[in-house]
Amino acid sequence: QSVTVRVTNAAGCLATSTGITTTVNPNPIASITSSDGDNIICAGTSVTFTATPAGATTYNFRVNGVSQQSGASNLYTTSALTTGQTVDVIVTSAAGCTGTSAGIVTTVNANPTPGLTSSDADNIICAGTNVIFTGSGGTNYEFFVGGVSVQNGAGTTYATTTLLNGQSVTVRVTNAAGCLATSTGITTTVNPNPVAQAI
Repeated sequence: QSVTVRVTNAAGCLATSTGITTTVNPNPIASITSSDGDNIICAGTSVTFTATPAGATTYNFRVNGVSQQSGASNLYTTSALTTGQTVDVIVTSAAGCTGTSAGIVTTVNANPTPGLTSSDADNIICAGTNVIFTGSGGTNYEFFVGGVSVQNGAGTTYATTTLLNGQSVTVRVTNAAGCLATSTGITTTVNPNPVAQAI
């Protein structure tokens, strides 16, 4: 489009200027998608956001309006989201025009706080002693001995008489939201039983 001006002086005479023609570049139509389909995650989960259109000059990813990453990459990955935070992106085209996407709001569920106790107070036993481990903090408990899963279900206790010296028992706890965390391990010292001989 060309803009001109017609000027009239005090005598009523007029003249028209030459025109100024302006090139108007379109703003990019920015959009953003998340690698998590329902935007419901557990705390600490890594999520990747992808901005379009591809091939723009700059992508400025923001969390709650605060810039987190700005550059040529149209991918932004984070594991630090908290519940209710909004991620959007401002896209700048080669012509210097900008467009802002709609935001994606993520629900972040808390991970459980797993607990594990042993029925043996000092964790020093004789071979073959029955030890009961009790998990807490969730709705499902997967017990591991030496890193190998030995029991998985709603039961909070795991009993064993087959511990070997130095083996570590842990429990992976899942809560109602489907989030999980693993307890610290309990390592048991197993002393051998004496070999009795009759003379």
